[in-house]
Amino acid sequence: MLVCRLWRNVAVATPALWSVIDVAGSRQGARREPEDSQPSNSLSLSSTQQDEGHAMKLFSLALSRSAKAPLDILFTHMAYGIQAFRILTAEAYRIRSLTVPDQASPASSLIPQILQLDLPSLVQLDLLYDSDAEERHSLTIGSSPIRGAEITPMRYPYLRILRLSHCVLSEESVSILPQLECIDLRLCWFPIRLSSWYGLLNALSECSRLTELQLHLVLGTFPTIATQTPNLPVFSLEKLKKLVLRDAPLMVHSFLS
Repeated sequence: MLVCRLWRNVAVATPALWSVIDVAGSRQGARREPEDSQPSNSLSLSSTQQDEGHAMKLFSLALSRSAKAPLDILFTHMAYGIQAFRILTAEAYRIRSLTVPDQASPASSLIPQILQLDLPSLVQLDLLYDSDAEERHSLTIGSSPIRGAEITPMRYPYLRILRLSHCVLSEESVSILPQLECIDLRLCWFPIRLSSWYGLLNALSECSRLTELQLHLVLGTFPTIATQTPNLPVFSLEKLKKLVLRDAPLMVHSFLS
């Protein structure tokens, strides 16, 4: 779309127009739009339109024109994503949301790189991938989980939304749960000190801000699966609006009871 020079100057001088960036592959087969999807004014670097070198130049240009505005980054093309993330590390302090494509492999080198980077302004971290793969149980075939994911309040002080697939959480990661409003875990392992459902429920009892809780194929990962939890104190999650427990029906029933 062509615009006059005056409107172009306005756009170039408006950082918010350059702060939502979709590092995109082909739009065909792209990931689902999240419920809290990014604004429609995102800048898309599509592999169907540019080669990698030109796409990275556009990415650097967008970062420059976004000035100091908070960044919302969506990766829907992993080949470009790895290159773009290397450029993005210098701007880590202003990343507000970071989303990785659901068609990406959990073994992708991009995800460990993301988890090693401190993101002091991050509000939303979405590292879910390929929800259909869970139906095919391909998560457990030929792929290893990402281990030692340290998602802590010190590294992510403003994190409110956490969506994570195929990761082993560190001991320290439990401390971030009370500050979260959304917890969505798909085939993730909690640390050893939460060795039973009792430990998980005890940790969740401190999540007073929680509005959404999803646990997909998580309950069966605990080494101690207790069908009864005597003396468990009653607690309520007053703000909870959405609860999804996806596992064997008997296991879900036992957990809820």
